[in-house]
Amino acid sequence: EGLDIGPESVKLFAAEIAKAKTVVWNGPMGVFEIDAFAQGTLAVANAVAAVNGTTVVGGTSGGLGNAADAAVLGALRAGADVVLVGSTTAHTEQYGPPRKAGQRIGVVTRTGAIDPGLAVFRSGAGFLITTATAPAHGLDAIRSDHDDVDLEAALRSLDADVVHVEGGPTLNAALLRDDLI
Repeated sequence: EGLDIGPESVKLFAAEIAKAKTVVWNGPMGVFEIDAFAQGTLAVANAVAAVNGTTVVGGTSGGLGNAADAAVLGALRAGADVVLVGSTTAHTEQYGPPRKAGQRIGVVTRTGAIDPGLAVFRSGAGFLITTATAPAHGLDAIRSDHDDVDLEAALRSLDADVVHVEGGPTLNAALLRDDLI
C-alpha cells in the first residue's frame, strides 16, 4: 500500500489525459520496477499512448507511429495477453498479427462492418467483440445479449490477466463511460 496509485486515481488520470492537448509525464506513478506496484504506471502509459495527437517519450515530437511511439506501444503490448482495438482503428492502421506468441487482438464493432481479410483476422489472432445481431463473418466472436456491445461482459469473459486497450476514441470513451478503466 502507498507504492502505487489505486483504481480511482487511474480513472481520474485517464479522464484528464483523454481531454489533454499536451501531456508532460515526469516519471512513474509507483514503484513500477516491482510488478505488484506497476499497474498504475502501466495504466497511465496506456492512457497517454491512446491520446490522439503526438506522443513524445524521451525524444523529439512527431506524429503517431514514430520510433518513440513504437517503443511505448511495444512495451505496453509485451505485457498484455489481449489487445483491444476499435474496428475503425484496426482498419485504418491495417492491424496485423501480434508479435507476442499467443496474444489475441479483440476488435470491437457494434455493426460488424469489418474486413475479415484483414491480416489480424487471417492470422487467427483476431476476434470480434460485438452485438447479438452483427455479422461475425465466420470469425471467433464474443457477443452481447442485445444490440449494443457489452464491454464489461466481454472483458469478464476473456481468459486474460492483462488487457491493453489501443483505442480509438470511441472505444476509449465507452470504456470510461462504463467505468471500466
